[in-house]
Amino acid sequence: MFYTVNNSKSVACSITNDDGHKKVALHEVFYTISWFNISKEKRNNWISLNKKKIIIPDGYYDVCTLIKEVFEPSGFQASLNESNLHLTLTWNKTVSLEIEDQLADMLGVKYSKQPTESAAVDNTHSPKIEQQTIVGSDPVKMSVHDQIFLYLKELQSSYNHLNNSPSYLLRPLPVSRAPYGESVHVTFSHLQYKPLTNGFINTLTPELRNKKGELVECSDLTVVLEIN
Repeated sequence: MFYTVNNSKSVACSITNDDGHKKVALHEVFYTISWFNISKEKRNNWISLNKKKIIIPDGYYDVCTLIKEVFEPSGFQASLNESNLHLTLTWNKTVSLEIEDQLADMLGVKYSKQPTESAAVDNTHSPKIEQQTIVGSDPVKMSVHDQIFLYLKELQSSYNHLNNSPSYLLRPLPVSRAPYGESVHVTFSHLQYKPLTNGFINTLTPELRNKKGELVECSDLTVVLEIN
């Protein structure tokens, strides 16, 4: 039997599992990406040129979009080394640049140690960089969620462990790199059946969470469960 939870925290059902033989598997998931990686709320939405802030509109950016929308219009040349995801920025050395600390960390330039002939890198907090070129010392990491997991409160947690502790985890999901507003559809060719809790079950309550266990905010969440 299939149960579909569509834009709801739970779906009503009528499942008798007195003998504990009923199992559930995740068949399909649909959702629309509705989270930002740069925003006013996160306070990582600005760079400063000659002490004048440039505000970045809220959004879910990949590095190419950020280069096109923010750095290039501000007079920077930028490139990404696809073999190691290190970012290189080049600009007029007479212009002082400050990158908000969290944003610099996302771009991998927070602790860069790549001096140029004109100046050395300033490694202070939220550095003001006077050199002409900076090469990131770490890979760009623009993703909000490294991992996403679907939980189901009606699982028999004592038979389902995560890191050696009882868990309601139904299945990990691949993380999409789709932009903000894009729909994601995940199907599984090999289903993983897990036992439901014993007794009568009148609701099914799936939840999308990140690796910290926090609820993931998304729109148009549809979950298709198969029970046998």
